Amino acid sequence: MVLAEDLQRYLAEHGMPCRFQGASGISVDGFSSLFHYRPGTMTFIVPERSFSDYAADFQPGEIDLLLLTQQEPQPEAAKAVLFVEDPRAAFFGLIEGFFDHSASEEITGITSDPQQQRRQSFIAPSAKLGSGVKIGVGCVIEGNVTIGDGTVIHHQVTIRNGTSIGKNCTIYSGAQIGERGYNYTVGPNREKHMIKHYGGVRIGDDVHIGENVCISRGAIDDTTICDGVKIDALVHIAHNCVIGKNSMILVPTSVSGSAEIGEDCHIAADIIRNQVKIGDRAMLGLGSVVVKDIPENVIAYGNPARPVRKRFEEA
Repeated sequence: MVLAEDLQRYLAEHGMPCRFQGASGISVDGFSSLFHYRPGTMTFIVPERSFSDYAADFQPGEIDLLLLTQQEPQPEAAKAVLFVEDPRAAFFGLIEGFFDHSASEEITGITSDPQQQRRQSFIAPSAKLGSGVKIGVGCVIEGNVTIGDGTVIHHQVTIRNGTSIGKNCTIYSGAQIGERGYNYTVGPNREKHMIKHYGGVRIGDDVHIGENVCISRGAIDDTTICDGVKIDALVHIAHNCVIGKNSMILVPTSVSGSAEIGEDCHIAADIIRNQVKIGDRAMLGLGSVVVKDIPENVIAYGNPARPVRKRFEEA
C-alpha cells in the first residue's frame, strides 16, 4: 500500500506539484482505469474531459483516489483527490514510480549481447552501435549506420546504409528506415524512370518510431527526424522531409516529399502534400488534407486544411 502523501511528494520531486484534498490516511495498492475501476486503486480523468461526464456512473465515496485538473471541484464519488496540471502525465508517472513491476522483464528476443544480436539478425561489421543498444530478431542493419547509446530496436526492422539514429530511441517491429524514396523522371515516350536517392536518414535523440513506419532516404539531403519526435504506427515519411523537435505524428499520416513540419506540432491522421511547410506548434485536425503552407501556432483542419484559430494564446 502507498500513502497518498507519498504520491504527492513523488510528484513534487518530479516537477509536477499537486494539491491533496480529502480524507487523511488514504492509501492505494495499484491503479485502474476509470471505466473499470477497482477499489483500493488510483485513477484519473484525461485533461480533455471532466468528471461530471461520468459522475452518474459512481456512488459517493466509491473511488479511493482520483487525479483531476486544478480547475475541477472534488466530486462526491472520490474519497480523496490529487489536483494536478496534467492528470494523465501524473498518473502514468506514479505508475512508473510505484507500481511498475515489469522493469526487469525483457521483451522476448531483444538483447544487448553483440554475439546474440548477430546470430539473430544481420548487422554489418561496419555498423556502429553505441553502449546498451538492444536489437530484436530478424533485423537488417547495413553498413554506414550509426545507432546511439540506449536505443532499442524491436523485431524485423530494416535500417539501410546512410542512416544515423540518436540516443535513447525506440523503433518498433516492422519499421523500414532508409529505403529509396519514390521519385522519377519522364522520358520522351512517357516512360517512367525511377531516380536513385543519394541522401540518408538522420534521426535525433529520444525519438519513438511505431510499428511498420516507413521513412525514406533523402534524394540529395538527408530526411531528418529531430529530437523528441513521436511517430505512431503505419506512418509514411517521404524523401527530404524534416520533422521538427517534439512533434507528434499519428496513424496513418502520409507526409510527401520535401515537406517540412515545425517543432511541437500535432499531426492527426493527415495527408500532407510535397513541398508544404507547417509552422511550429501547429495542430492539424483528424483526416485533414494539407495542400498549402500552414502558419505557426494554429489549429487547422478540413479538405483542404484551413486555419480556424490559434492553438495557444500568446504570452
